[in-house]
Amino acid sequence: MLPGTVAWGIVAGLAMVKGGLTVPQALAMTLLVYSGVSQLAVLPLLAAGASTGAIFLVASLVSIRFVLYTLGLVREYRHLPALRRIAMGYMTTDTAVAVYFDRRQRAPRLVQRFAYLQGAIWPVWLSWQTASILGIFLAGLLPVGDALGYLGVLAMLVIIVPRIRGGAAIACAATACLAALLTWTWPYKLGIVLAVVGGVAAAMFIDWLADRAQPRRPTAGV
Repeated sequence: MLPGTVAWGIVAGLAMVKGGLTVPQALAMTLLVYSGVSQLAVLPLLAAGASTGAIFLVASLVSIRFVLYTLGLVREYRHLPALRRIAMGYMTTDTAVAVYFDRRQRAPRLVQRFAYLQGAIWPVWLSWQTASILGIFLAGLLPVGDALGYLGVLAMLVIIVPRIRGGAAIACAATACLAALLTWTWPYKLGIVLAVVGGVAAAMFIDWLADRAQPRRPTAGV
């Protein structure tokens, strides 16, 4: 997954500078935001002079998937100090969490889970930041490189597609893909927001239906 991460990071760095940000602003965004989807989603809004509230809302909506990731991690790591959990939240990425959960499914009694998770998230962070900073400083010499960005998408597909198992995952993927296709002409990449929210809502709805379909055990009388 790291070659795709590098390709995507370079594209994000190029896009930020060519989108109108200064080098210090682009460096601050890549270090503080650390979400390629959020960065690319808000760049058109920044260029259009949108309000801070609108920019924050769009960035939050396209990042709502990270809330779901934490639901799968909170039971295992709620005992850690708050600062360490905040640092983990900042470092969490789609690819690293996918690798971690895949390993957890194949080895439910995984020893040193926290160390394994760190081993997944740190290489991704280092690869992304190095590539993004490289893209920022090479923005004046290279094109935006949309074709290069597809390498990052392909890397994500290699990791995500094998994990689309079960009704909720299939509903999430199908809904997100359909929403993205139907809204690809929307301005400011707002279709990404609908795809993310729609996919999450579809998965939650299927999980709710499955939960209701399960037979309830009769409660013992008092």
